[in-house]
Parts: sequence; structure tokens; C-alpha cells
Amino acid sequence: MLYETLCEQGERAFRWRGAAPALLLVPAVLLTLFDTRYLFNDHDLDQLWDCFALLLMLAGLGIRVWTTGHTPRRSSGRNTKGQVADTLNTSGAYSLVRNPLYVGNFIGGLGAVLLLHSFGLTLYYVLAFAIYFERVVLAEERFLTARFGDAYTRWARKTPAFLPEFSGYLPAVLPFSWRAVVRREYLTVFMAVFIIFIIEVGEDTVNQGTVVIDQHWLLIAAINSVLFMAIRWIRKRTRWLSAQGR
Repeated sequence: MLYETLCEQGERAFRWRGAAPALLLVPAVLLTLFDTRYLFNDHDLDQLWDCFALLLMLAGLGIRVWTTGHTPRRSSGRNTKGQVADTLNTSGAYSLVRNPLYVGNFIGGLGAVLLLHSFGLTLYYVLAFAIYFERVVLAEERFLTARFGDAYTRWARKTPAFLPEFSGYLPAVLPFSWRAVVRREYLTVFMAVFIIFIIEVGEDTVNQGTVVIDQHWLLIAAINSVLFMAIRWIRKRTRWLSAQGR
């Protein structure tokens, strides 16, 4: 059956859901960078467009931070070996939409793609994201239905999959935890800043015909790398970022 086939594909895609979308976009981004131009060949207008795109990236990251900060342990994590859910999340972001982390991923990724103001790349991103995560979501829903039964079915019927319904909002059960956010989302932040740095350097280099590395972006990239390595060391060697129930 088609449903079973899509779910099986989703199970395989689930294991790579964190890295695969970015990897799928890398060739397209590189090809676009070789021929990118400032928006309407106007550097000032291009910077305004970049601000809009960066706001989208921040919005996507904000959704992930809000969701992760209230999410209990062993649910909605970065587990890759298999699906895990000790509890059914139905409050906070999950009272608005069933897949808030994927919504955040989509919005943030869209912002990164729009930095290159390429209609073809944007269309490719939207289609690739939809095809990939449709299968992941189907596999997750099959797992959650088997795990929680009618409780999941009732929640899913009243909560949209991707377009939030704000009238049904319920405050998060767990208080917000910055420790959980830093532990779970430091890689997301590192990758976002790294992608912006590469795109900005690539765009300026192509348009000006020589390698251009803005000192401000270089400083941001250096700080980003140092923080990434520091947090990774803390996460691996200490329990400073541990939080009860997270």
C-alpha cells in the first residue's frame, strides 16, 4: 500500500531529518552562488532584503527555542536511532500546531534560501522540504498513534499539522529551560550563522570580482565557532546543561 511505503520511507528519512535537508540544498546553493547578483543590482536594496531574510531565520529559530525550552526529555529530540516518546506533547507550541519544530525548520530554511533571491532555488527548497518531511511526519504519526492511541487521535483531529490555529492555545506544562535549549539547539545556531557567513561572503565575492570577507562577519563567524566548541565540550564533559526532566 502507498501509505505503508511512504511510512517506511519516512522511517529511513527520520534518522537523517536533521542533516538531510541541508545536504540536499548544498549543491543548489553552491550553483546559485556562482551566479548570484545583488537584488536589482542594488547593494543597498539587497541589504534590506537580507534583513527580511534574516528576520525569517530568527523567527524559525525562535519557534525552535520556544518549543524546545518547554519540551520534556525523550520527546521531540534529535534522536536518530529510532522514534522515542514517553509523553504526548499537547501544550505550548504543540497546542497550536502538531509539528512546531518542522515549522521552525521550514521558516528558518526559507530565510536562508531567500538570501540568494533565486526563484528556482526557493521553489526547489519548498518542494524538497515538503516531499521529505511529508514522509517523516507520516512515520511519526503512525508511531504516535500506536503509542498513545485515542489520546493522540483526539489531539491530532483538533490541531493542524503545519498551519497554526491560535484559538486553541494552551500554556506549556513545563517551565522554560534555557539549559535544555542550549544543549539541544547549539548546533542549529552554529549552522545558521555558518550558512549566513558563507552566503554573504560568496555573494560579495561574486559581485565584486574578488574575495571579500567583511570584518564584522569574520568576527561573528569566529565567535560562533568558539561558542560551538565550548558548548560542545561542556555538553560532553560536564552536567552543567542538564535539567531535571529535560
